[in-house]
Amino acid sequence: MGKESLYRAWLEAVQEHSFSKAEKLYHQIIELYPHCKEVNFPMGVWYKEKGLNEKALDALRRALITDPEIAAEIYYYLGNVSRNMGNLLEAIDYFEQSIKEDPNFFEAHYNLGKIYSMLKNSEKALKEYKKALNLNPGDVDTYVNIGVEFSNLGKSKEAIKMYEKALEFEPQSYLIYSNLGVEYTALGEYEKAIEFHKKALTLNTFYGDAWYNLACTYALANDVENSLKALERAIKLDEDNIEYAKKDPELDNVKHTEEYKRLI
Repeated sequence: MGKESLYRAWLEAVQEHSFSKAEKLYHQIIELYPHCKEVNFPMGVWYKEKGLNEKALDALRRALITDPEIAAEIYYYLGNVSRNMGNLLEAIDYFEQSIKEDPNFFEAHYNLGKIYSMLKNSEKALKEYKKALNLNPGDVDTYVNIGVEFSNLGKSKEAIKMYEKALEFEPQSYLIYSNLGVEYTALGEYEKAIEFHKKALTLNTFYGDAWYNLACTYALANDVENSLKALERAIKLDEDNIEYAKKDPELDNVKHTEEYKRLI
């Protein structure tokens, strides 16, 4: 079978979503025609989606040779595969290469920010998230992630600004309201924090984290009764909250009670 015939057969298999057939033809193509364009990148992406990370890396690295005109996208996928494999430093290198090829690649900046966040490097994460936001000023997740990194740095006021901006785009997000509650608690503005926790729970009454955070805020405000009620709901929704409650100093004001001891 000639090069064109092999390629058409491979393309047909791809269009039919026949992975095994496409993979078999792919191996034939790269063995006989190693510099064949337009097969390595799609197979690399397909391998990634199948969780076949080593094969994905091989195909994508071949694509860098055969399809250099889309190098930014290839490096981006290499970064995602490396992250999936737990190779975070390698992922950073690939995302940086992607950005070098295309400085305006939103997803590369965003995912580089996520890697730095995973590595607990909030300063570098913020730098990449801000670049991503400049490229896509309406992306809610970027606002939220910037808020999270500000929170990690103890900058609650800055975090609040980001969460409020995110709410302009997604006003019914219980997660954002919950995060706002956490930041106002950190500032000692307990009434406002309780208001936001309750708003989150109005939108999703089954959100255990919001019940737990509400319990902590009530405890800090020395409202023991309501703190214990919220803590009971949090534990019913997620028993892992028992272990958190044992070590959480924000609950110190209720730990002397019989009800706390019963719950824990």
